[in-house]
Formats: sequence, structure tokens, C-alpha cells
Amino acid sequence: MIDRYKKGLVGYINKVDASEVEKVARIIKKVIVRGNKVFVAGNGGSLATAVHFSEDLLLNNDFKSRVILLNNASVLTAVANDFDYESVFVKQLENLFDQGDLLVTISASGMSQNLVAAIEYANKNGNSVSISGFHGGQTKKIATRTIFVRTEVGSYEETEDLHLMICHMIVKYIKEASK
Repeated sequence: MIDRYKKGLVGYINKVDASEVEKVARIIKKVIVRGNKVFVAGNGGSLATAVHFSEDLLLNNDFKSRVILLNNASVLTAVANDFDYESVFVKQLENLFDQGDLLVTISASGMSQNLVAAIEYANKNGNSVSISGFHGGQTKKIATRTIFVRTEVGSYEETEDLHLMICHMIVKYIKEASK
């Protein structure tokens, strides 16, 4: 089982479009250098990846990064309770997102309606990046830029490993560019 997992993960890694990852890294770098904000969002395991990615973007370069992670538990639950779960990211963006900012979403399936709504909002005022797996889902279709690697539907473990690796590639690019 372990060898099969490793082999499957290596196969997915080999499908990563390095040029697309580099394009996204350049976009994020440009947003940071310009002084705009980078927002990062995800659900479940993808939120854990978003936390890690945000921390790395904030701390691992010589630019003055303005990275905002949309994961405040009290805000998320207040919006979910007072409005609906689909609005948990949009309500935050409505108060914080400015022209020229960037939203990065991370999702195994790309089907989370709260991420879809957030991308739709971000696209009106800036840009969006979707990092997705499985079949890409709706986030792949509507984001202004996409990093997508088709993975087997339901293979959350491999997909989440792959997404963290992609995030590390982006951080490494920005870190090198900031020297």
C-alpha cells in the first residue's frame, strides 16, 4: 500500500505544469511588490494547507508581504450562523479586499460553494487563483488563473500532498526573487 501511494504521488507530481506554477508565483510576487494583499482560503484539509502557505508567504521572503488568511474561527462561525456558510469568505472579502488584491483558493474538488462565491467576488475587484485537483470543479472554471492537476476523485491524501508541494514551489520562487 505504501509503495502504491508513493508511486501514485510521483505520477501526480510529474503532471504538475511547472510553467503554470511559475506564472502564478510571478502574479503573487507582483501583487506583493505592488503593496496589494494576497488572501488565501480553503476548507478542511485544504484550509490546513492554506494556513501553511500563508505563513510561508508572510515569513519567507524579503518583501513586505500583506498576506491575509481567511480562517478566523469566530468570523467564520458568525457569518455561517448569521448569514450562511456560502458567505463565510465573501463577507470577509467585502470588508478587506481592494482593487488589485488577489485571492488564492485551495480545494481538492474545486466544488466548495463558499470558494466559488469568493472567487466571483474577487474577480470583480482583482484577480483569483484556484489550486485544485480531482476534476477541477467550478473554481477551475471561474478563477482568472488556475493550477490544476487531475487526481483521482476521492484521493484527498495525494491531492492535499500535491497542493502543499505546489504551494512550496510558489514560496520558493518568491523567496529566491526577493533576494
